[in-house]
Amino acid sequence: MKKRYFILSAILAYLVFLIALVPAAPVLALVQNYVPAFSVQGVSGSLWTGKAATISINHQHTLTSNSWQFNGWRLFLGELSLDLTSQYQQRLLSTELALQLSGQLTARDIKASISAATLAQLAQLPLAELGGEISLQFERLVWKASQVPRAIGILRWHNASITVAETADLGNVSIVLTEGVAQPVLARISNQGGQIKLDGEANVGEDGEYHAQLTMLPNSDASANIRNSLGMIAKPKPGGRYQIDHSGNLKQFGLM
Repeated sequence: MKKRYFILSAILAYLVFLIALVPAAPVLALVQNYVPAFSVQGVSGSLWTGKAATISINHQHTLTSNSWQFNGWRLFLGELSLDLTSQYQQRLLSTELALQLSGQLTARDIKASISAATLAQLAQLPLAELGGEISLQFERLVWKASQVPRAIGILRWHNASITVAETADLGNVSIVLTEGVAQPVLARISNQGGQIKLDGEANVGEDGEYHAQLTMLPNSDASANIRNSLGMIAKPKPGGRYQIDHSGNLKQFGLM
């Protein structure tokens, strides 16, 4: 048993030594050859600790001021791990990325922000325009092929607004993500302030089946146009409320 432990320790130590010495530039150049959608410029340092001026994906989305630091001690836990900091459209992104032997990819301690308008463009939302700033603070995000992605954290949408025919003020919106026993993803949606009170929840099962329900209650500040717009996208309910119910499977979005 001791002999096996020493052999494993020696192999891991050798891997750490290789990672510390291998220059990052030729390795990333090799990745670019096999992944045309991936492009990196201004690389310096090693695989252990290094920098890249820009990282582009599909020649559309560019990360700047990229730097990474390899976490060698996590090899003893059976995973490749690095701390990553970057910027997207001059907004900070930081996380720890870890790849386990099982093929599971985990992002820990995620901190990021993005404008709501940019997010709408990325998601290719039709018709509606979004306003405000979105911040992410996740404890972890876990992805593995053919399994439901899992997340624990909170998304905050500050000074939220949505414009269709008229701009509706949503105040400050919060989406809290947790894990359940039978349902790997649970979400709670609420807001403070604004012209429309939001109250919703969503859940995802192990098979990827999801259900989301959102209740919207316009207050006295909401115009007739805003109320009419709600009636076009949601079902009227007693008490002046409007409700959206939606079900489906994550597989249709390519998330499993």
